Amino acid sequence: MLKRPQSTLSPPLIIKGSSDPISPTMAGTMDAVPHPISLALMRLRTTSRKHRENVGYELHVQAEAAITAALVATIQEYLSDEDIFVATPHRIQRQAVKTALASGHYNTTSLAEQLAEMTLSGSKKKERRAKPKVTVDTIERLQGSEAAFVICLFSLPQSHIADLHFLLERRRLNVAISRAKSMCILISSTEVLRPAVSALADEETAKGYAFLRAFADRAWLGDVNVDIDAL
Repeated sequence: MLKRPQSTLSPPLIIKGSSDPISPTMAGTMDAVPHPISLALMRLRTTSRKHRENVGYELHVQAEAAITAALVATIQEYLSDEDIFVATPHRIQRQAVKTALASGHYNTTSLAEQLAEMTLSGSKKKERRAKPKVTVDTIERLQGSEAAFVICLFSLPQSHIADLHFLLERRRLNVAISRAKSMCILISSTEVLRPAVSALADEETAKGYAFLRAFADRAWLGDVNVDIDAL
């Protein structure tokens, strides 16, 4: 499924104690980002020979769900004592993740194994124990509750950028990210991380984008290319 294996996570652009100059505006924005123990950003890119022009939203959601299921399996492999939330903006994403987790289809590819290799040096696999509880629900329904690990789904294909304003709502991003007690993993895409300037003309969308970029600057980064045809 992976087009190009990844073996490392790139370090955050901004690290606490860094002497790099930061503008007062950006500093204020970054201070507003919740600070779980760790932040990670997975940049998703979906490709397909059958759909060369544009990958449709439903196919993209399936790829997003497959990555999420593989991430859940990896966390369960290493940290079996911790509960996991999967926070989705839309119900279609919630259903896709539940289906992927129930089917175990991702295990037929190398995705889980490749993600397991995407670790920091010195990490060790723990003895296998009972699987932790996994809760998959919309961001609104998860509000007020917390889990050690939270996987947030905020990616879009090029064919569905009209949904960008909905995703880049600062309150929605804040609620999703702040559910994490230990680590927040945010799955996004270039269409969300590098939107057209015209998309940021709306003030609220611009605020949400600044919040997302602040998260990205503090997060460990990794790229995942998924072949839709292999799902």
